[in-house]
Amino acid sequence: MKKTRRITALLLAVIMVISLQATEIFAQQTAEVEQPSMWALEGIHEYIKLGRNYPFPPPPTKRCHNPKCNKLVSFRKHGFYERYCCSREYKGKLVIRRYICPLCGCTI
Repeated sequence: MKKTRRITALLLAVIMVISLQATEIFAQQTAEVEQPSMWALEGIHEYIKLGRNYPFPPPPTKRCHNPKCNKLVSFRKHGFYERYCCSREYKGKLVIRRYICPLCGCTI
């Protein structure tokens, strides 16, 4: 069950990064794009290529997921971890940014 949750969290993180980048790209474009999925593929390839140097979004300000803490906090950057990804477009390791709650020390 933990492995499923980790994979789900990984996919959500990658989707968040891709959607943030795609939103920025689409806002800059004046012409209509016929295949938005190509922008997402370019975003994930840039993410994979840059690895730890990718311009990750700022840490979120939200409630800590630890039930004992559950405070509204500004998470801090807390290093990276790697996960192996296997899809049609890519097989290899992905670098995932970690964030930590400054009050209780739980990581996301």
